[in-house]
Amino acid sequence: PMHFGVNMLSNNPAYQSYSVNVFQAPLAYPEANPALPAGTQNVYIFPKNPHDPYSANWLVGIQQEVMPNTVLTVNYTGNENHRQDAGVDFAGINLNPANYFTQAHPLSTFANEYLEANVLQSSYNALQVQLRHNVSKLDVEANYTWSHEIDDMVNVFNSFSDPYNPNYDIGSGDWDISHNLTGSVVYNFTELK
Repeated sequence: PMHFGVNMLSNNPAYQSYSVNVFQAPLAYPEANPALPAGTQNVYIFPKNPHDPYSANWLVGIQQEVMPNTVLTVNYTGNENHRQDAGVDFAGINLNPANYFTQAHPLSTFANEYLEANVLQSSYNALQVQLRHNVSKLDVEANYTWSHEIDDMVNVFNSFSDPYNPNYDIGSGDWDISHNLTGSVVYNFTELK
């Protein structure tokens, strides 16, 4: 896939322009960039032999009529995802992070070196309970989900604690919602002719 990005640094006039080469067509605005000083270029590293991501999903459930016109459904569902991308659009693994205090990089030739590897993983497990009751033209439903999502991904505004070991950041995911309760009431009007 093709990806390009632009950083506009307004406090440095030398970097207020940019140029990109897409499909061998040079574009420049407002003029071509001057030569970049050492240590200012970001590098994106792609694995030589990438592996395909994969996912495993499961669902086990029971359904029982507990009273007339009332059905209880209980499900256990889950999935695991492996070899997910750690890419530039999400949060690539920076193999050359700047020192927090000095802002110096260990490898001074480049600014950041982002590894675009597919090494991340996630898992989701949930207990889902649904109670549905039908009376004539009235349908009443209540749903409850108790779940947990775990991953080693960081959001776009953060970086990995240890860029050489993303597993160090395994924990509750950004979209982990432990408890979710929903309900609905639907009345079916007679068909209008």
